[in-house]
Amino acid sequence: MKIIKTSLTVGLAVALASCGGGGEVKEVVDNEKRPDDGMEKEAEIDVSRGFNTLILSLSNDKLTSHAVDKGAAEEIARSLETAAKSEPKRENYLALIAARRIAGMSYESVAQAASQLADIEMKKDIDRGVPIIAKLELAIAAVRAKKYSMAEHFLPSILNSKIADVKAAGYNLQGVIEYADGRVPEAINSWLIARKEKDKYQPATLNLAMVSLKRGAYKFADAMLKDLDDDWLVQLGKATVERMSGNAKGSVDLCQKVLAEKKNKLTLVNCAVTAYQSEGNFDKAKQLVNDAAGMRGGAELDKRSGELSDRIAKEAAKDKKPAAKPEKEAESKKAG
Repeated sequence: MKIIKTSLTVGLAVALASCGGGGEVKEVVDNEKRPDDGMEKEAEIDVSRGFNTLILSLSNDKLTSHAVDKGAAEEIARSLETAAKSEPKRENYLALIAARRIAGMSYESVAQAASQLADIEMKKDIDRGVPIIAKLELAIAAVRAKKYSMAEHFLPSILNSKIADVKAAGYNLQGVIEYADGRVPEAINSWLIARKEKDKYQPATLNLAMVSLKRGAYKFADAMLKDLDDDWLVQLGKATVERMSGNAKGSVDLCQKVLAEKKNKLTLVNCAVTAYQSEGNFDKAKQLVNDAAGMRGGAELDKRSGELSDRIAKEAAKDKKPAAKPEKEAESKKAG
């Protein structure tokens, strides 16, 4: 198990951040090797499970290849709840809000902590309310709960923030909401603004890269991928770019690197496509699809896996057709 201390509090989809004033929360990342069968544990929140989760990445850190230990995050949340009750101050409640969200707790529990924080703030100054960092946490929690109207309630103040990280995260989140609503051009524009607010803001860059890959804009996707930390997820995207550009060897080599580091439904299905299209290796593609069977990954990956499995089966059936016997071929020619 690896404990990573994080810095500035911006709403992170996979990280717990320090909350200013000396208060610090630690990000808990499961860095241990997965079981050989690649099955995800129920206790983990896989940061990269399926396309929709990738879209929700709001972290500046290289965290796409990790899984959050949900149990450890819940334990941190419980200890912070105790700390907040015994010492009700801003830092403790900000940390509690982040901990509850990253542990996957309900939006209501996150909102409850924010409400308690607002009470504390207003006791100091009637004009003070929920801090901007807490509003960003609430907005992220609302999106994860698909309470989009609630998230949009917080966005105006987030987008008016003078903190570059917060403002960039706000535009990135706005893009997430727009994409979920099917407004792809608007989402792309929001992510481009996020990149301007903070130079090459990685969460928005990741979203742009993944959406571009999905929509077939491979040159733009390649440009975005080059601005990202080169972990297994980015390498998987680059493998897709190489495959679609006709560079079979480049795609195959990248898939080998990816699978050596990470085996989940996303990597297995994508590399099965590479084995099928770039190598023409149907047995390898079939094995990778079989390895992915039963893993969680979302409806989209399930559909792609099923379609690929059907294509492989048809190719295998063609290969099994017996060749015509020479005598019968000769008789057919005579009859002609």
